[in-house]
Amino acid sequence: MAHTPPAQTARKILNEYATDSPPQFILGFVPFIALAIICIMMRRLPPARLAWLSLGGLLGVLGLTVFLYTVFWFPYYSPGATPDANAPIALIFFPFYCICGMAGGMSLGWLGSRVLPRPPGLPATDLSGDQ
Repeated sequence: MAHTPPAQTARKILNEYATDSPPQFILGFVPFIALAIICIMMRRLPPARLAWLSLGGLLGVLGLTVFLYTVFWFPYYSPGATPDANAPIALIFFPFYCICGMAGGMSLGWLGSRVLPRPPGLPATDLSGDQ
C-alpha cells in the first residue's frame, strides 16, 4: 500500500475494517451518536452556546479517537509487526473512552461560550439567557 494513492488506501482500509469486524465498526459511531443525542436534548440553549458545546464535543471525540486509533493501528499493522491475538479487543473500549473526551471537549466548549462571544461563522446572538 506504500505506492497507492491515499484515497484508494483509505477506501481499502475502510472496506476491510467494515467487513472484517462489523460490531467494532458500528461501535465506532457510539460517541458521535451520544453527541447528537446530547445536542438534541440541549436544543433550547442559545444557538451560539449550542454551537460551542457541539464543536467542543466533536473536537474532544475526534481528538481522542484519532490519538487512540493511531497508537493502536501503527504498532499493530506496521510491516514486520507480530500482532497479539487479543489486541483487537482494545477497539471495543475506544468509543467509550472517547465519550469521556467528548465530555471534556463539551466542558471546554461551554467555557469558550462564556469567554468568547461566538464561534467563527455564526451570527451574533445573545448568550446572557441560560435556560
